[in-house]
Amino acid sequence: MKDKNLNRLSRRQQAELDDALAALIASTKRTTRKLNLIEVSEKLSVARMRLGSLKAVASAVGLSSEMLRQFARVETLSRSVKRLIKEGKLSSVDIADRISRLPKQDQVFVAEKVASGELDSGDVRAVLAYRKTAPPLPIRKVVHDVLASKNIREYVVEFRMPEDTSARAVRSRLVSFFKKDGIHSIKFKNLIGQACVTEQGRQRLEKVRKKRGLPKRKLLDLILSGEESG
Repeated sequence: MKDKNLNRLSRRQQAELDDALAALIASTKRTTRKLNLIEVSEKLSVARMRLGSLKAVASAVGLSSEMLRQFARVETLSRSVKRLIKEGKLSSVDIADRISRLPKQDQVFVAEKVASGELDSGDVRAVLAYRKTAPPLPIRKVVHDVLASKNIREYVVEFRMPEDTSARAVRSRLVSFFKKDGIHSIKFKNLIGQACVTEQGRQRLEKVRKKRGLPKRKLLDLILSGEESG
């Protein structure tokens, strides 16, 4: 498919493609970039149109599709957030990617907090996770709660409820593993559960994971089933 697309390109289109690919390589494989995120997104759009798919572009520039997808999501940001990017107040693709996952009406408030230095990448990740668990809350309240708990850093662990296991049993097993100082709260909604663990809890999970030589997801499954209590 890629070769067929290239064969159909005019000289002008080929020149546009070459320019876009060169810009993408220069802007995604270096710690500093000359183009802002909007410009990178636009170059990606050109390359994607000429080559036919994001996968083809990824192959052409030697990057993963997921990395390029982060830049592609810049297109979905609200106009106000894009303005902050153009003004040089927001340059992290990781942060822009996470902000793009928020509702449009929430994006600019979070972006402005990032631009002012009040929120960092970890904070935005926490805002996004918290927003998913508490959608009715105003974004100002979500950000306030994240900042208020900054000194007690929390990590959200999502899981699917084991079959034929009560919420009470799952709660007991999580507390048994993480201990009281390692877990802040546990919530259940239908068959999905979320546990907010503290830094101590995260370190405990990582320590046991390394000791057992297991992927984090597998270890969590064992904890939920009662086969691993630490």
